[in-house]
Amino acid sequence: MLALPLSRLIEELTLIRCSLLPGEHFTFLDSFSNLRDHSTLVAAVSEEEKDEIQKDMELLTARFRLAIDSAKVSFEIDCQRYDGECRSVNDCISITGDNLSRAMQERWRERVKEGLDGVEREEQYPLYQLLSLYLLPQLHESAKKDEDIGNNIREAEVERRQGPEEIYHVLFTSHHLISPSKRRNLQNWSSSLCIAGFAKVGYPGVIYAQGLKDDMEEFVGNVKAMQWLALKVRFVEPLESDHVGGEKGGDLIGWKEFEKVGEVVEEMRRVGRGKYVVEMGIGAGVRE
Repeated sequence: MLALPLSRLIEELTLIRCSLLPGEHFTFLDSFSNLRDHSTLVAAVSEEEKDEIQKDMELLTARFRLAIDSAKVSFEIDCQRYDGECRSVNDCISITGDNLSRAMQERWRERVKEGLDGVEREEQYPLYQLLSLYLLPQLHESAKKDEDIGNNIREAEVERRQGPEEIYHVLFTSHHLISPSKRRNLQNWSSSLCIAGFAKVGYPGVIYAQGLKDDMEEFVGNVKAMQWLALKVRFVEPLESDHVGGEKGGDLIGWKEFEKVGEVVEEMRRVGRGKYVVEMGIGAGVRE
């Protein structure tokens, strides 16, 4: 049974409801579906009539949710646990929300207690004072922070996607590279994966290529799957930015084949990457 007279409860609920700003929502959760009886109660001529209306409605539960757009947290109020005194406000408010952590519930519970410290001296409508003047403004502030964080994350993701993608390069060596089918495969993969590079055919075999990370991973997997004699991956790593474009302004374009080690060294020096093959012992004796 309601400890607070129904007329007094309806006055406070009406005050809360009428104080809502755009984006704030007051929703009944059970059979106390609206405040349609408010006008009847207020218009009752005698105390006997008011008492009769109250008697008819005492069995109704009065629970409502107070929420704002975009907020993760909302408040559910059980008016049957509210007696109009400040001390009962904490007991009648529940902190709710989708996927709400225990820690967040505890933080908002502390905010409820802090807010009650500010309304202790209010003689009337402590529930209204707490909800409308303290908790709802904090809920707006919290939703704004969450929105700002979400916007920052989205902007960072857009910048990441719009920024230049990292270029990788790979160097293979093998005992030989002669097979026409393997050479055709390299040519086809360079086209389908948008990879640039070259192959040195004959003895020994050398393969060098550059491209976007995902494309290079697929290319490396394809080459390894061919499993020819003494195939080694010398490196597969991000290409340093000062080597993209080459020290002389050159860059790898399309797919080429060379027959001599000297041609490999010359091509790598042309694009400013000679050290990558020389350090691996390829063409170390070739003069610049």
